[in-house]
Amino acid sequence: MAHFRAAILGCGGRGRAHAEGYAAAENAEIVACVDPVEENAKRLADRYGVEKVYSDYRQLLEETKPDVVSVCTWPHLHREMVEASVAAGAKGIHAEKPMAPTWGDSKAMHEACETAGVMMTFCHQRRFNPEFRKARDLIRNGAIGEIVRLEGYCPNMYDWGTR
Repeated sequence: MAHFRAAILGCGGRGRAHAEGYAAAENAEIVACVDPVEENAKRLADRYGVEKVYSDYRQLLEETKPDVVSVCTWPHLHREMVEASVAAGAKGIHAEKPMAPTWGDSKAMHEACETAGVMMTFCHQRRFNPEFRKARDLIRNGAIGEIVRLEGYCPNMYDWGTR
């Protein structure tokens, strides 16, 4: 099993969730983290044994050259962080949704990753919630017949969806 070095950009609630996932993986090591609120980064580092804590994500990327980067910051920062991660040689980027505030930013992020051969994914954990899994199972089992039209609602498409 390959070993990979991960960095977390943004150490709030979602960054801590990413750290928990890396900590549970036998083949992952969190090598660095960064947050504009220094205490957030220090708290994550202490809990998960992260040796390097930064206040500047560019410095983190330059010095640690992580294999995988988690982007857990506000959407307006995603593009610059993804592009900087690609430039630093990351092989994979897992970011929080929404992807970006504009279609242009989303497209630029995709193109940067596609050109460099970087795998970029986004966290869509809601699909694992019981209500979504139940709907999926009903459809798969034919319990509600053939689907010819589907409508949905969510209270915040910007946060729940990906641009």
